[in-house]
Amino acid sequence: MNDPRAKSKHKGILTMIVTDLKPFSIVNDPGFLNYSKLLDPRFAVGSDMFYRRLLDKAFILGKEKVQKKFDEADPSAVSIQLDGWSQHHHGYIGLCVNYITKGWRRARLCLACRPFELSHTGENIARWVEMECDKWGITEVVGVVTTDTASNMQKMMDYLPVHFLHGGCLCHILQLVINDELLGKPSIKSLVKICRHICTYGNQSVQLSQLVVTKQMEAGKEKRHCLLLVQDVVTRWNSTFLMLKRFVELQPVIRAILLDNDWQKKLDVRLTNVDWNLMEKVVKVLEVFYEATLV
Repeated sequence: MNDPRAKSKHKGILTMIVTDLKPFSIVNDPGFLNYSKLLDPRFAVGSDMFYRRLLDKAFILGKEKVQKKFDEADPSAVSIQLDGWSQHHHGYIGLCVNYITKGWRRARLCLACRPFELSHTGENIARWVEMECDKWGITEVVGVVTTDTASNMQKMMDYLPVHFLHGGCLCHILQLVINDELLGKPSIKSLVKICRHICTYGNQSVQLSQLVVTKQMEAGKEKRHCLLLVQDVVTRWNSTFLMLKRFVELQPVIRAILLDNDWQKKLDVRLTNVDWNLMEKVVKVLEVFYEATLV
């Protein structure tokens, strides 16, 4: 364990677990152990408990490095970004900071990402933000605070220092605009619902997924080049765009499937020529926004 080369390898494994959000138990997996043995037969991978014990020390060292980097930069102004979310019945909140270095390079650091069990009210979030800013010594140099435009985030600004200026997240605003002005329209909303239903059925039916591939192969496409349906995430407009775009790409295949009486009964939906024309127009409009967000 005191061998510098072994320490370096243990550090690499812990870095992989943290960076890729892997479970500690990965070090017990036969495939991982075999791969490690191929790389270095003499190296003994530690137990999952061994790497768990290293985590606190790694966190402290990582925090010291972030603090050192921040102290060396000594920025005169910073902007912060934060977001709160819930997962697996627990609340979480994260805080990042951006600033320009003396060499005119943009720097971005994650200052906090931790459980947040209090109610996500504006006042509670503001207290947490100010506490974290004080902890890192940046309260006096914070300029813009970027968040989504949820009411609790806007209310939060009432409890923060007056020099904290609020900036709405452009991606979140874009999500709201596209939903309200395009995807929320009754005709388009109904169309998306039909496509989502077919995708959901396809995810649960191996038969339908295989049929989509078979139809493409019958049209002369190699199996490795065949496309599958793409399920969207309701809260992400870009995933809805990708779902609709895939439908347009697979239009001949899906039309053929929906003409089959058996599949028409199973899916219990229909797409008319008007629906297909509307879908193509929606894809054309959304593609402009999608490409712009990739820049």
